[in-house]
Parts: sequence; structure tokens; C-alpha cells
Amino acid sequence: MVQRYKRLEAGSADPENIKKYREKLKYWEDKRVGQYDNAVEKDIKDFEKFTSDQIRLLELEFGKLKTNQIIVTSERLKHIKEHHPEDYELFLKNGSSAVNYPDYIIRDSKNSNTISIIKNVDNCNIDVVVKLILDSEKTEYKNSVLTFYRLRDNNLKKLKNKNKVLYKKE
Repeated sequence: MVQRYKRLEAGSADPENIKKYREKLKYWEDKRVGQYDNAVEKDIKDFEKFTSDQIRLLELEFGKLKTNQIIVTSERLKHIKEHHPEDYELFLKNGSSAVNYPDYIIRDSKNSNTISIIKNVDNCNIDVVVKLILDSEKTEYKNSVLTFYRLRDNNLKKLKNKNKVLYKKE
């Protein structure tokens, strides 16, 4: 959607349409990062931090990260609760463990600077999707949890086949 509104804005001559496309573009950029209310500090919760080994691995692939912190916004928690209600408690209980002791870290080939952190917990694969913020980006955003859900073995297999596996637990 971001690319779509960038194209529409660039191709439009009508000032009203340009304004409308800019608003839509901002909405989708904020949604993609997962931070609607970034200015409201109480809505942002420190979630976890990448380990130094993870930082080295990620920076080799993506470039220097702005921070090692990962946050989760209240909007993203609400998203998880509403769209993946059966997984919400699982996220609260095991999300940190997945980041600290992942089985896989996989680069998302469709979304820029995005990774899936996967861990098998109680014979269930869980996926913490994180948007990375690079040091070169002119923003105050931090690495942010976009979503969280269970992942069937077949879907994990497809994910590994279609995307670059950055880390695999030995």
C-alpha cells in the first residue's frame, strides 16, 4: 500500500488528491512500522532487547541498527488480541523467550527490514514479527513488534524455503 500511494501521489496533478494520497501514505507507513501513537509515551512498552550476537547477525544483513531495543505499542497489543485472540496469552507468556532464545531468525523478503523470530514452545511454533529500524533512517522509531501468531509446521517450512534464514539454532 505504501508503494501504491507513493505512485498515486507522484502521478497526480490535483492538489486535493495529492493531499489525500499523502495522508493515506502516512497512515500506511505508520501502520507498517506499527506505531500509530508514537508520541504518547505511555502507549509504548519496552518489550525486549536483541543480544549482542543477534545485533551482529542482523547488522551484517541489514546495516547498523538504531538501537537494540524492541518495543511493542498498545495498538500492536490490541491487534494481537483482536486478530489472534488464541495467541495473545501465548505472546505474553513466551514472546520474550522467543526473542532471547529463537530457533530461527528469518528475513522477510516481502517487507523491508522485517524479520520473523520463531521458537518452538510446547510443540507449537510461535512467530514474533519485528520491524527493524536502521541507524540511517531519520526517525525516532525503535525496532517494533508488528504481530505475533502460531505457525504450523508446513507454514514454517514454506517460510524457510521462500525467505533467507539468518539464524538456525543448532
